[in-house]
Amino acid sequence: MSENTAHKPKVKKRSSFPLFPSKPSGADDWFYTFMCMNIPVYGWKYLKRLLEQEPEGSPQREFAAAYLYYKRVFLRISLLLTALLALLGLAGSLWLIGYMTLL
Repeated sequence: MSENTAHKPKVKKRSSFPLFPSKPSGADDWFYTFMCMNIPVYGWKYLKRLLEQEPEGSPQREFAAAYLYYKRVFLRISLLLTALLALLGLAGSLWLIGYMTLL
């Protein structure tokens, strides 16, 4: 019995490609670094440990130094703004208490 191929639907073959791209070398280390550095207290400790343990000139050490510098700058700015707002709040509350005593 011969097969009749004239009535069979033609199925297009899908081009084969991977679902996820291949990981570059060291991607696991960088992923772990990004995950750890976003944890509030542990992130600072982890980045400081990278500064101490990584060899001089390694990309992770340079990144840790730059990111710690970035965090320190914004920590100082936020502390300055917090102090300024606390002073304004204290001055405003003293003014309000003085006004209320006049009533």
